[in-house]
Amino acid sequence: MNKRIHAKAILAVIVFIGAFSMSPNTASTPGVTIVEAATIGEQNALSQAKSYLSLMAFSKKGLKEQLLYDGYTKKEAKYAVNNCGANWKKQAYKKGKSYLEIMSFSKQGLIDQLKYDGFSAKQAEYAVKKLGY
Repeated sequence: MNKRIHAKAILAVIVFIGAFSMSPNTASTPGVTIVEAATIGEQNALSQAKSYLSLMAFSKKGLKEQLLYDGYTKKEAKYAVNNCGANWKKQAYKKGKSYLEIMSFSKQGLIDQLKYDGFSAKQAEYAVKKLGY
């Protein structure tokens, strides 16, 4: 008997949630946050963003521009950079480190280069400090 009640209760919750998620005009209810599922394009952009980040360092701006270049929409690219889990300070550090492996930079020169690549001043300064400047 208990198993039937639990199954019916679970089904009722699923139907209730489904009604909210399928409604085009969802009302805001205090204490309830409704999260829309990602579109196929957003999922693909996110997958591509994670793939890029596994190969090289990007700024948030640079990654978004790369995804736009790849043909993703602004909405898809924004979703990807906001959900890829990147730590942008660490990305600045990785980018700075890769630059120093192939050429020499002054502290200010590296900061300027990282800012040119789309990192914020704080992210660039974090990177050069962590790199030992």
